Amino acid sequence: MNSVELRELYEKYFYYILLADIGIGLLFGLLPLVLGIARKKRNLGIIGLICSGVVGGLSPILSLIVAAVFTVLIVRKSAKANAADSDNASQTDLAE
Repeated sequence: MNSVELRELYEKYFYYILLADIGIGLLFGLLPLVLGIARKKRNLGIIGLICSGVVGGLSPILSLIVAAVFTVLIVRKSAKANAADSDNASQTDLAE
């Protein structure tokens, strides 16, 4: 196969390749979605899924990075919320 044939093949199947890339991005985006639902950060999970799918159209490797970033954001925000809840609970116990 020479470069001309390869180029024609790519142009012929461009939309299938794009759909496969978006599908891979959405697959990676399921991690922040499930984690966001489990940790009560559903909005961040949904945004992570959508961003990962959109970026997956550009490159599946970039969608993996986007999914990892949203996963870290969800874990950190839920950890901060849990710490704040435990601080409030201990202050309430001391007040009573």
